[in-house]
Amino acid sequence: MASASLLAVAGWLPRAGLMLAGTLLVGCAGAATIALVPALWLAAVLAAVIGLCEGVFGSLNNALIQTAVDPACPGRVISVVMLTMVGIAPSATRWSVPPSGPGTPPRYSEPAASSPA
Repeated sequence: MASASLLAVAGWLPRAGLMLAGTLLVGCAGAATIALVPALWLAAVLAAVIGLCEGVFGSLNNALIQTAVDPACPGRVISVVMLTMVGIAPSATRWSVPPSGPGTPPRYSEPAASSPA
């Protein structure tokens, strides 16, 4: 919600492609370094920055795709984009993560932030 509000306030971006790449880079770098942060409050601040960057990236990505698509089929294109960004990853983990042992049901991979260890 905050990222959509930020985009609405910013309005027209003169270099939207550069902003798209920058927010993706900052979000990925933050996600890669959040495990190395020594203090919990610093990790929470970093998580907020990551969330803001990835929210701006997602909104800007969809907006740029819709402006580049033929006006006859924006819904089809966005459905394919959402399928590849959101739908394939959960279904691919079902076959990529082996079971824990004999007789156990398959387990699903989870992000590191939600694992109990």
